[in-house]
Amino acid sequence: MRALRHLTAGTVTILALVASVLSTASPAAAATGTVSASNGVLLEGCEDYDYQWSVGPGARNWNLDVTLIGPDGGSASSDYQSGTYSSSGTGSFFLCDSDGAGTYRIEAELTEYGASYSSEITTTSTASFTLRKPKSRVTLSASPTRPRFNGVVTLRAQVQQEQRYGYGKAAYGYVRLEVLTEGAWRPVPQGKVVADGRGVAVTRYRWNIRGPVRLRARALPSHYSESYSSPITVRTR
Repeated sequence: MRALRHLTAGTVTILALVASVLSTASPAAAATGTVSASNGVLLEGCEDYDYQWSVGPGARNWNLDVTLIGPDGGSASSDYQSGTYSSSGTGSFFLCDSDGAGTYRIEAELTEYGASYSSEITTTSTASFTLRKPKSRVTLSASPTRPRFNGVVTLRAQVQQEQRYGYGKAAYGYVRLEVLTEGAWRPVPQGKVVADGRGVAVTRYRWNIRGPVRLRARALPSHYSESYSSPITVRTR
């Protein structure tokens, strides 16, 4: 009976020690999910824009819900990733130029599931990036550049905009012709024209000006940023 009491006391002591260790053990740290994206150009039309994601060590089974908040504060796009254990990769958002240039914010919510999928831990992370308007460029030419007085001069402006690879046509944007007068550039009367589907804007004038005239074309801001051509000179013969 004395031995039994001794054994029982020892067992109670061991169980108490185990319980103490378990109660003071630190909980497992939650895995982290991170997202990032590079600044870029909001191209004309609709495109996929990449972002990078990563789920750190410690994750087992997880889902990563990704939401993109646009410059206006509303939801612009979303994406979803899932996997097991730590991983990383590239996702994409589908955006159109109507979503607008500006700063976008990525909000990512990582949900981890236990071995039985009965418990979960959720963490969040955010990141921001900026999409700007495409740059434009415009050229101006005259034919002829040495007209007779009261002859017809054709002015041709060609507008291009920044694309994914280089520059391409900027269709249906407005072009304004400007003339250098007394040291300042001023709009040419009836000199605001719309470019065609090739990005070409053509105007014709009866040239009744004597002496040299300095002209330039201005691509007015649209879904791309504005730009100016190099000046040209038209001289009456």
